[in-house]
Amino acid sequence: MVTLLVWATILSQTPVVSTIDQHYTQVTQREQLLSEVDRIPTQWVDSTYPDWFAPDLLLVNQDINHWIDILPYSEDKSHTRYVVAPLQWAIVPVITVTGEDQEDVLNWWDIDIMSYLENGALHHPWTRWPREQSGNYVLAGHTSYYSYQNGRYKTAMQFIALMQSWDPLRMFDQQANGEWKKYDFSITKSFETVPEDISILEQPIDWNMLTVYGCYPFGSLDRRRVIQWEISS
Repeated sequence: MVTLLVWATILSQTPVVSTIDQHYTQVTQREQLLSEVDRIPTQWVDSTYPDWFAPDLLLVNQDINHWIDILPYSEDKSHTRYVVAPLQWAIVPVITVTGEDQEDVLNWWDIDIMSYLENGALHHPWTRWPREQSGNYVLAGHTSYYSYQNGRYKTAMQFIALMQSWDPLRMFDQQANGEWKKYDFSITKSFETVPEDISILEQPIDWNMLTVYGCYPFGSLDRRRVIQWEISS
């Protein structure tokens, strides 16, 4: 009993970092990063960070249902694959090219990819899903887009410009039985490149990786911001 009382006294006197303090620190850090990224302001282009990527006290929550609840659009809550950047409060559905468009892409014919990017992050069809086999799973998304055009995810991929080298990324994949499988990724490389650089689509034969990219600076088509990850768990 004495020992328990001693430990209780020690614990009561030990300073504890409050979750709310951590939360406001993260808010401040994100706002600072948003102010530092390259941005080309124009009245014709929407380049603001999605306001529904709101600060969340449960940033470490690993339940996909928690993240899906953040999505403001009901039509986006029934996808089978999502990418989540916990420290950037971002969740984006993964959109797959389907039907005749998929065959056209595999034959290197042009398709209207903008119709897909309006609804989330586009998966390049010929790139392979992690864990299935060695390869590079590639996602593309908008960091900015014309204000007068349709689209719920015009700036959703801005989170890639806010990520630090230690920031995690998660992919959630719904299985045939309805259960969700979670993949954790850690950053291996971050860089900028030209739009014509197709090397980011290359498929390695000896390891699994994930590549995410979007236009940069925000409001411009000049370059591509690219981050590559490897599976950490």
